[in-house]
Amino acid sequence: MNKFKIVAKTLAGLEEILAKEIEQLGGSNIAIGNRMVSYVGDKKVLYKSNLWLRTALRVLKPVERFEASSPEDLYEKVKAIDWTKYVEEGQTIAIDNTIFSENFRNSRYAIYRAKDAICDWFVEKGMKRPRVSV
Repeated sequence: MNKFKIVAKTLAGLEEILAKEIEQLGGSNIAIGNRMVSYVGDKKVLYKSNLWLRTALRVLKPVERFEASSPEDLYEKVKAIDWTKYVEEGQTIAIDNTIFSENFRNSRYAIYRAKDAICDWFVEKGMKRPRVSV
């Protein structure tokens, strides 16, 4: 099966415990971060993670990775992604984030810029704008 990166978010202080849970489920290349643990697994590990991780708040499968130095840079990089790979036309999207950056002081503003970029991408392609769940 294809393996990919997975990120499990947790509360501060539970990272080590979460890493052990992930190891028991078959995750590999485990790296502990600040309130999160990243690891590699296949679809089976992803499903088991969602079902069995007790100390994870959320289990995420990153779809793209880039660095942004400003809200405008974030907007442009999010808008450069082909969103039809992840979102169907007219589907509802929800965006959440965790920010540890001096470039982004307001995490809500970063969410709004990302949402605007995704919606603008669809509109500029002549497609129906996604609905947004707050």
